[in-house]
Amino acid sequence: MFKKRIDSAKSRGILLIDDLISLPYCLNPLEEYADMKRQLIAMITKVKRGITQLTTHPSMTTDELQAITPHYREREMEYRLFNDPEIKQLLQREGIKLVSWSNIRDLQRSIS
Repeated sequence: MFKKRIDSAKSRGILLIDDLISLPYCLNPLEEYADMKRQLIAMITKVKRGITQLTTHPSMTTDELQAITPHYREREMEYRLFNDPEIKQLLQREGIKLVSWSNIRDLQRSIS
């Protein structure tokens, strides 16, 4: 069914992502920020040309977040990563432009 939907979207000229990547979401209890940062840097340097969805769940740790997910440490680290000057510089150096789904929607509408 997935292939059928992709083929249908392509035949109608609907833009799709080219790749999907994500950081491992269930941390080893001993994994630290530096470990996650190294993983993200490796992913960023291997991103292919096109639209790549990097799935993350960045958040600051709050009592509410701790109440709703046991993965609040991962979310806090992801938040810190995307505010890390070194990561921002790497994205720029690699020529990676961050876009939202609304950017993709607007592009799709402009070429339809």
